[in-house]
Amino acid sequence: MTGSRRSRTTQRLRAVATRAVPLAALWYVISVGEARSWLVGVPVVLLAASLEWRRPGPPFRWWRVDHVVRFVFFYVAHAIVGGVDVALRALDPRRTVDPGFVTYSLRLPPGPARSLLIVTVSMLPGTVAADAVGRQLVVQRIHSGVDVEKGCRRAEDLIGQLFGLRLSHGGGITCEIPVAEVLGDA
Repeated sequence: MTGSRRSRTTQRLRAVATRAVPLAALWYVISVGEARSWLVGVPVVLLAASLEWRRPGPPFRWWRVDHVVRFVFFYVAHAIVGGVDVALRALDPRRTVDPGFVTYSLRLPPGPARSLLIVTVSMLPGTVAADAVGRQLVVQRIHSGVDVEKGCRRAEDLIGQLFGLRLSHGGGITCEIPVAEVLGDA
């Protein structure tokens, strides 16, 4: 009896560990490698992995390695390009800044996939997710040359694939608002 209990405990620990590794990788990407985030990240990853253990079937059955790799490369590449772009704009007065807001119609359903999209949009070059209301995401852009729709659509497609979701062909920019209109020419 003791041997079978040990075996079950070992299987449970192995199942939690198997699920914790991809969750930890996702946490690392979302937190942009911030070491202090692991104070929250470790308990969250362990809790999520143990909850995932209760689900029947293989771990993360909807996660395919190629989808994870594609998303991680997209996220990291755009985060680097975005950081360099902001730094260059701060240091070079010749680079224009023409901020505005864009409303993007979401195709992802509410939940973890949409939350990941909001974090991802803030990493795209020249953008930050300002608000999400219903199926609309308000994105602030740093200048009018930023193709918000292309970046949001690509991120949404990759996240949809990551979560195994079929997305409609809708979505896209529904409204553009210059900052001057929002601030009332202040």
